Amino acid sequence: MNYAWGQFPTLQKIRVHYSDGRPTMRPPPEDCVQKFNPDGSYEYFQEAKPGDPYYQRVLRECGEYLAQQVQSLQPSLCVLDDIPEGYSVYGHRVKGVGKDERTDRYIFGHPTGGRYRSPNEFKVHVLWLASNEEHDYDDCPCKCCKAAMK
Repeated sequence: MNYAWGQFPTLQKIRVHYSDGRPTMRPPPEDCVQKFNPDGSYEYFQEAKPGDPYYQRVLRECGEYLAQQVQSLQPSLCVLDDIPEGYSVYGHRVKGVGKDERTDRYIFGHPTGGRYRSPNEFKVHVLWLASNEEHDYDDCPCKCCKAAMK
């Protein structure tokens, strides 16, 4: 879309009022401290804060998905107000011997202890949080809920 100067639309913030998130299901504190191994390798988790680009991506992609599925809003203008309570976004920073550092990103907090590897995986559960009034895990098609049902 093209907008004239000063005519940019306002983002619609979507709040998910119910959450099953458990703060106890995030990485333990000892895994969030960078420790170097004798060979120079390391790995640790680092919590992403609301200003982090990946955190913002989670808000945007989940908000767009909710708008597409349950609301009559323009998806490209929708974001989640925040991550559902009890959930958190982490980067897992890893550096192997002779390798460059990489960061894998995860969303923690599911009651089963499972983690989501992307906003794409998480948005299915966010839709369930926002729309399933019975909060019946059998009705949630996300990977963490399905794994718990096995």
